[in-house]
Amino acid sequence: MTLAGTATDAYSLDELDLRILGALQDDGRKPVAEIARELDVPKSTIQRRLDALIREQVVRFAAYADSERLGLNIHVHLNLRVELASYQSVIDAVGQLVEVRWLAVTTGPYDLVAEAYFVSSTHLHEFIRDRLATIPGITGVETSVILKVEKLAFHWDALLREARRHAGPHVRMVAPARVLESGADEDGERR
Repeated sequence: MTLAGTATDAYSLDELDLRILGALQDDGRKPVAEIARELDVPKSTIQRRLDALIREQVVRFAAYADSERLGLNIHVHLNLRVELASYQSVIDAVGQLVEVRWLAVTTGPYDLVAEAYFVSSTHLHEFIRDRLATIPGITGVETSVILKVEKLAFHWDALLREARRHAGPHVRMVAPARVLESGADEDGERR
């Protein structure tokens, strides 16, 4: 999804691409042959489409570990306020901290939001006191300890379908154009 008139690196996903993503949601290691059977599409078509999604960096495969099972029981969102003159240097410094899993530039009351994991409250305290406090340009830190994650979903297929349904005139969705009305894809293979 892109704002009208803006440049984009968006990849044009069609319904088959969305169905492939959907088939991979719960098991990213699902064999191509199994996906082909589930979707009633030739294996070669699924393989070609999946190769393109990977090549274009639309999807990436990685292990997603359960932090609690690893002993990282303290899951925290860090809300950071930053001096504008130090903005990029703070981003660079916080991005280098091992405990930080992701870092985002935001609008609103905080300039940066990060997610981090710790083994204990002592580890979190030392991180704030000894690591964050020493980064020039951070003017404030607020933490929110995540007590329990109630939903963790990567249902990109459903999300994109819903986004297309709600896209108004100010939002241009990348057009799905690869599946032809005849039921054949752009390579001429039957779906």
